[in-house]
Amino acid sequence: MAAYSEVLIATDGSKSADNAVAIGSRIAYRLGIPAIIITAYKNADGKANAEAVTQSCAASASTDYKASPVSTIEREGNPFDVIVDIAEEHPTALLVVGSRGLGNPAQRLFGSVSNALSHSSPIDILFAHQNPQAFGAVGLTTDGSDTSVVAVRKGYEIGNALKGNCFLVTAAKDRAAGEAILDKVESAIRTADPSIEVLRDVLSGVGPAEALVNAAWKYDLMVMGNRGMSGFARMMGSVANRVVHNGDANLLLIKTVDK
Repeated sequence: MAAYSEVLIATDGSKSADNAVAIGSRIAYRLGIPAIIITAYKNADGKANAEAVTQSCAASASTDYKASPVSTIEREGNPFDVIVDIAEEHPTALLVVGSRGLGNPAQRLFGSVSNALSHSSPIDILFAHQNPQAFGAVGLTTDGSDTSVVAVRKGYEIGNALKGNCFLVTAAKDRAAGEAILDKVESAIRTADPSIEVLRDVLSGVGPAEALVNAAWKYDLMVMGNRGMSGFARMMGSVANRVVHNGDANLLLIKTVDK
């Protein structure tokens, strides 16, 4: 069974959203699943423009990135609410959005849709920072926890479909501690699929969040679980929260916990 049933690609016609269209379409093509371009408009006057945006993006998805089939949804309402509602209607989909506002404290404070989705998306969500020519390296981040293993398994399927080299990535106090974590995780994922092939990247010297942010340049896509993206852990500065808002790699945030 494929990791996802379809790819929902949210767009507002911006350059940041263009990266989401590109990456979401490429994933849909590689997984052989439908792509659905979605956008919101404020009132009836904006409907025609919304349709023009989704139709243009759909043409790019199918022509430039070979996604098929490609459909569109335009819906009136607040962008965050519209995206969440559509995501809830497609619970086995992957949501892909741009990254605008994630790294800007002022925009986060005053209403970045991507920021709000990072904490409240009902499904897995990918934040598109850039559109690489190829997904040569995919970083599957883990701290050895059971929830991170869930994210690694799903991320591996996406990385493999994109024909990237998949790396298990962990941050630890030293090399030996990191290798022990990766031994545990690799054993867990190979229990389900002995054919899995992964490389390794142990990060040390600084805290986990800083280490992952510093290593982002190595990867065309990073994958991590959403633990700590809401509630008290978020307020205390969880690793996931800090990586989402400070990293500049394309980031797939896997919904491993509900809160």
